[in-house]
Amino acid sequence: MDRLMAAHRAAHAKAHGLISAAMSGWVGGAASALGSESTEWQGHSKHVENESTHYRDAFDQIGYAFAGMEEQTAVSILGGRPQAKA
Repeated sequence: MDRLMAAHRAAHAKAHGLISAAMSGWVGGAASALGSESTEWQGHSKHVENESTHYRDAFDQIGYAFAGMEEQTAVSILGGRPQAKA
């Protein structure tokens, strides 16, 4: 997940930089429209990054929870002994 997030950040930073550079030569309504869309696209990029961070953290928590459950199950199996019949 971290590599995917880093790739996302790098690609979107590059794209947003190219858009910003292109906007400097635009004027009037076209410049305004591109500026508005650029702001919206940056918001979408940030949302994707926030969601990715959330799922990365959630998957980490799930992994630790399963590891803990497996460890506890192993302890229970090893610690449990059937009672001998008299």
